[in-house]
Amino acid sequence: MERIVETPTVSVVVDNFNYGRFLKQCLESVINQDYPLEKLEIILVDDGSTDDSIKVAEQFSKRVKIVPRRNGGQAEAFNTGLRQAGGDLIMFLDSDDYWDRDKVRVIADCFKDPAIGIVQH
Repeated sequence: MERIVETPTVSVVVDNFNYGRFLKQCLESVINQDYPLEKLEIILVDDGSTDDSIKVAEQFSKRVKIVPRRNGGQAEAFNTGLRQAGGDLIMFLDSDDYWDRDKVRVIADCFKDPAIGIVQH
């Protein structure tokens, strides 16, 4: 197995459906990681929300790629984001959740061991 680069680019795919009330905290938790911001790609897939989700997401449009789609369910939203992702590592996040500040770094560090191919978190 090939060893991953020392500081891999991480694509964070966030799925969202009508969770505008949680979205700000969710996205801020990714943007505020103790990981180099230039190594974080953040993709928000909005799965046809009818609340204020897009309005909330647009506040982060300089850092977050917003991908709107017709409602098709969580799996389709994640698959849409996965097709957009260009990172060395891909992490998934539901928009009604948020991460501790060191989450991306801790997970990325696991991949320094070339025997590791997947980390469930």
